[in-house]
Amino acid sequence: MLSATFTALLLAGATAQPANAAIKVVDFTLFGPWTNFDGPGSPYGLPAQPTITGSADVDDTKTNASAIVGLDFATGTKTWTLADIKPDSQVVYSGGSISGLKLILSGQTGFATFATAVNGVGASIGDGRSLIFGKVRIDSVSDRVAAVPEPASWALAILGFGAVGTVARRKRADRQHPAAL
Repeated sequence: MLSATFTALLLAGATAQPANAAIKVVDFTLFGPWTNFDGPGSPYGLPAQPTITGSADVDDTKTNASAIVGLDFATGTKTWTLADIKPDSQVVYSGGSISGLKLILSGQTGFATFATAVNGVGASIGDGRSLIFGKVRIDSVSDRVAAVPEPASWALAILGFGAVGTVARRKRADRQHPAAL
């Protein structure tokens, strides 16, 4: 009876869904031709016609700026973080799946904005001295795969293995020493 309970707990822990099951990874590329509206030079030390890739982790149950829960994006010498995301950012859906991002990022020394609806709408990057405009596309949208089980799953599995081992040892001891009962 006791081992069946622990086995059920162990199986429940092993098959539990991770907490981030609704997180999608949106990979994107910013590309040219770029137009520089402030004369020669590019913001953040970017080359004249950069190709910039990045990704955002998106909670696909939301559409506003809070949907963006992770960001891996750098433009030259500037690395953007979640703290740079402005409230008017959003996730664009089409046919029930993510088709674009409207990211508006602003730090202390500049900004980056880009939006896309499947392909090519527009991107701008500026640092207060120079400003460039280009295009952006969504390269892929995929599920975030958990690298390791959550700590609660590990704890439940360890507890279950320990309980199963304890019950097995007791049964073996009872078979070897029946008079002790």
